[in-house]
Amino acid sequence: MFEKIKNHIQFTKKLKQQQAITHESNKYVEDNCTIYMEIDINLKNLKKTIGKSTDVIFKEFTIGVKEKIKAFICVVDFLVDKNKIEGYIKTMSMFDKPIVNDDSTVVYSDIFTTLKEKLLYSIDIKESGSFNEVLESILSGSTVIFIDGYNTAFIIGAQSSEQRSIDEPNSELSIRGSREGFVENIKVNISLIRKIIRNPNLVFETLYLGKQTHTMVCLAYMDGLVNQNVLKELKERLNKIDADFILESGYIEQYIEDRPFSIFATVGNSEKPDKVSAKILEGRIAILCNGTPCVLTVPYLFIEAFQASEDYYSRPFADSLIRAGRFLAFFISSSLPALYVSITSFHPKMIPPILLLSIASSREGVPFPSVIEVGIMLFGFQVVKESGIRMPIPGGQAVSIIGALIVGQAAVAAGIISNPVIIVVALMGITGFIINPISDAVFLIRFLLLALSATFGFFGFIIGIFIILAHMCSLNSFGTPYLAPFAPTIWSELKDTIVRFPLRSMKSKPKSIIHGKSNKEANNSKEGEKT
Repeated sequence: MFEKIKNHIQFTKKLKQQQAITHESNKYVEDNCTIYMEIDINLKNLKKTIGKSTDVIFKEFTIGVKEKIKAFICVVDFLVDKNKIEGYIKTMSMFDKPIVNDDSTVVYSDIFTTLKEKLLYSIDIKESGSFNEVLESILSGSTVIFIDGYNTAFIIGAQSSEQRSIDEPNSELSIRGSREGFVENIKVNISLIRKIIRNPNLVFETLYLGKQTHTMVCLAYMDGLVNQNVLKELKERLNKIDADFILESGYIEQYIEDRPFSIFATVGNSEKPDKVSAKILEGRIAILCNGTPCVLTVPYLFIEAFQASEDYYSRPFADSLIRAGRFLAFFISSSLPALYVSITSFHPKMIPPILLLSIASSREGVPFPSVIEVGIMLFGFQVVKESGIRMPIPGGQAVSIIGALIVGQAAVAAGIISNPVIIVVALMGITGFIINPISDAVFLIRFLLLALSATFGFFGFIIGIFIILAHMCSLNSFGTPYLAPFAPTIWSELKDTIVRFPLRSMKSKPKSIIHGKSNKEANNSKEGEKT
């Protein structure tokens, strides 16, 4: 009888031990969302989650000379400043005697508080009891310190300072004004904007997008000036993004734009801090994405494609003529090939007789109609352009020279292309480089107008213009009409459209952006909501 009881007790003990071992192992395998007081559990959970990667470093050490409290640091190599990390480890390892006040009273009650308040001198330091938050911080380049006996960890910002130097962006060169451009580090980009706008109302809000990448995205706007409806709508669209990865701001642009199938962009982008800062001061919202120098701005209007930051740095008279020239360049680049085809094929009487004879003699022996000629040249021009862009700089120049020789001389000598077509396409290409911000839409407009002109002549060209204008009038960018201030007409904002008036006459904020609210009215309404 006693032997049975003894065996039963031993069996019960073994069963409890097995359950305890199973429960303990489940901590390592399943429950990895909590930071435990046992440092070994935290270390095993981290190693199980990210320990397979060779760039993840775990450094175990002891705090203090006498007590020797177990601790470990987890960092991602190449993302942290190793000198700072070594300094933290040395400081904690050499900690021995208690820190006292002037009255010889001991300052600390536990080692955790002492490390935070007296030893770890860092501005960016916080505590966290969430395993997921700690894991995300490690992968973002922060340093995490675990201490035995505590269910919270230190998160210290000790990222590496290695990055591309701040330089002028190649896509937005300027003669006068700032030469600074955004870089791939979002924190540096925030500092560039903050350096220009020294205003307490400038607000930065951070969020993370992408299920796999957890890309850091930051919204920048002026509190009291930004339209709250636009801000709310933007946050809703960002929160609805269901993507595994966000690698560049272009991903965000395609998720938040109003009309995804429109040829016109309703979200702006720029690499210049002064340009983005000016848009923020007008009431727009900037979207900064880590890993790219391109910053998005909303709302975005059609007129912004013809405005350059250096337009406002010099006197308005010459700048007004240059801006008017940009509108003329837009018309020439998008419609000149279609006009040439429609007039030469359907309405030759609109051409002066002498010019008509010159064109006819030049086309003598060319086996293709005008529309085929123009189509071949447009295709060749696009191929040469893309080759010059994608290849290295020396090779790109060589491709451009070879392309010009082949298209310009060999094609004419072979009788495939006439001289007037080469002149038309050359003018189209040169004027197209002037309006680079809207070049994608111009590229598609050319073929639309060319197809209609080749089918219906000048009437088809007019129909195409009306289709494009009607489509542009139907577009909105976060509730703002895309063609504002032209349609609807806002007379006060026409001072900064085709021509630019002096700055002293453009003191008011654009109503099309802040939807009729001045800065003072916006602040008053905000104070009224608070009361």
